[in-house]
Amino acid sequence: MMSDGPRFNFAKKPVAPPPEPTPEQAARLDEVARQAGFQSRQPANDLEKPIAAPPERWPAPAAAPLLTPKKRVSRRDPDMPSHQVYVKGPMDQVNRFVTYCDENRLTYIDAIVQLLDLAEGKSK
Repeated sequence: MMSDGPRFNFAKKPVAPPPEPTPEQAARLDEVARQAGFQSRQPANDLEKPIAAPPERWPAPAAAPLLTPKKRVSRRDPDMPSHQVYVKGPMDQVNRFVTYCDENRLTYIDAIVQLLDLAEGKSK
């Protein structure tokens, strides 16, 4: 059953803005931000001394050769309708199935087809 009015009366509840930090708190926040590598978005002031660049935490990655993405090949028959199956089961059994697929380099559907063929006596 729906009521005529809103369930929560947010429009009538005032929202107070967060309190402004004291100058000491603001200076400490700025220092922590600088140490973490953040740069200020405030307009530069000519009277301020320049901010040192943050120390490098990780070495720059080596220049990798430019790779072109491989065109993805569809392995699905476009004329065959598709359907999704979600299976929930004990973690050890799901892990057993995934390990089977990994060890035999099978997609999940290929493994299911293979196991069904085996169950129906159609295995090669």
